[in-house]
Parts: sequence; structure tokens; C-alpha cells
Amino acid sequence: MNKYHGHTRNAQDSRPAWEPKPYTEKQAAFITKLMGERGITADKLREVFPSRPSSAGEASKVIDWLKGQQAPVVVTPLAGVAPLPESGKPHSFHYALEEQGEVKFYRVKRGRKPGFWFIDVQASDDYYPVRNPSRKDAILKAIAQDPQAALARYGQLIGRCGRCGKTLTSEYRELGIGPICIDK
Repeated sequence: MNKYHGHTRNAQDSRPAWEPKPYTEKQAAFITKLMGERGITADKLREVFPSRPSSAGEASKVIDWLKGQQAPVVVTPLAGVAPLPESGKPHSFHYALEEQGEVKFYRVKRGRKPGFWFIDVQASDDYYPVRNPSRKDAILKAIAQDPQAALARYGQLIGRCGRCGKTLTSEYRELGIGPICIDK
């Protein structure tokens, strides 16, 4: 139908054409779900979107923004050893973190400059760099919660020392770290 001169959009929609379509309960539920998954509080959402969505289009903007937010990384604690060193020669360490029910494996190497880290996600025998700065920060914060547990978990699940990468024998696999590295 013609959207001008007071005509409506179609026979089922009695709103005038210039009036925006209201947001749905399904959109509201999805926004709530995304907020929970991403760890976004109502206060944080109000900082970005000061008023509640008044139309389906505004709700879509909120949903798109929430989809772009990183989900928090959660470390499942396990017994382990050897935290990531902050100084000295750059080392490469391996960690396992649980994210949204899925275990991901990371290689973390300290750069030459203080505070600079190289992080790669491991897929089979290949490594792919993590380039997003906020993602890198989230991974480092998750590791910092319990670096020993994340390092040990890598060794336990992969069967290689989380510190040097050598294959672990059965007695050391439970610890997630090899006999030489356990004394370092």
C-alpha cells in the first residue's frame, strides 16, 4: 500500500507508515541472553544505549553491538605449576582455557618489549595469531587467574609439557609438566 497520505503498510498492520515497528519479545529475550553470555551488565548497556529500544530497528542495533562484544574467558582451575615469567629471556608457554564449554589451547610468548605478548591459538599442530587487542587482554587475564592450572591443563589434555613442549610420560602427564621443567 501507499505509505503516504495516511495509508497503512498492509491489511494486517494498522500502523501508519511513518510509525516505526515496535521491538518484539523475541528481540528482548535475545538481548537478555546475549548480555548474560557476554557478561554485560544493564549499567554497561545503558552507558552505550541510554534509553530502551523503542523500535525493532533500535533493538537490532543493540543486538549487533552485543554480538560484537567478546565473551568472557573462564579458567577451570586444576592443580599445576610454573607461572608465566614477567622478565628475563622471552619464553613460549602453552595454556588450556575453557571458553563457553569448549577447551581452547594457546601459545603465549613474551615479546622483547615489556608488556608486549604474542598469543597464538592452537588448532591441531598449527598456530594462528590472536590479533585483536581486547581478545589478547581477555586471554592474558584468564591465564593470570591461575597460570599454573592453565599450563597443567594443557599438558594433561595434549600430552606435552606446557613449558617446553616435549612429550610427557604417563607419570608426568597427570601434572601437565615434564621432569626437567618441574624443577625450574
